[in-house]
Amino acid sequence: MSLQQLEILSQQKYLIQKENFPDWCNAHKYIEELLKEIEEVKVEIKDNNSVYLEDELGDLFWDLL
Repeated sequence: MSLQQLEILSQQKYLIQKENFPDWCNAHKYIEELLKEIEEVKVEIKDNNSVYLEDELGDLFWDLL
């Protein structure tokens, strides 16, 4: 995937979230949700469960976009 495609995808995601989940456009809510994802990553690291860890890291990276 090219950087341009990734940018287009993230813009589309933002518009969908803005329409369907307006709270996500609020910086405090966004940070709160990122912290939840980080906690989920921490749990999977402690459990040494790479399958779920990959899933949680994917969620975190997606939210960061």
